[in-house]
Amino acid sequence: MALERNFERFFLMSDTNNWKIIYYQTDNQKVSPIYDFIESLDLKSQAKVSASFDLLEKYGINLGMPHIKKLKNYGLWELRILGGDNI
Repeated sequence: MALERNFERFFLMSDTNNWKIIYYQTDNQKVSPIYDFIESLDLKSQAKVSASFDLLEKYGINLGMPHIKKLKNYGLWELRILGGDNI
């Protein structure tokens, strides 16, 4: 599958303000529930996720709404993947 390689990335900000996407992994570092979830999506939804990840890597938290939203009272941001099914 062509999109598979796009999903081996993690969220991490570098000193140059470039973003890299990585996945949460379980303690044994062999299972990523996030990767497994994305792989379970249909190809159209996987393409939406990939496009959203590309934007996030390029713009980081400066991407803004409607793509990302800061969660109130937390130091976390939500990636919002928009479309007919709003993943």
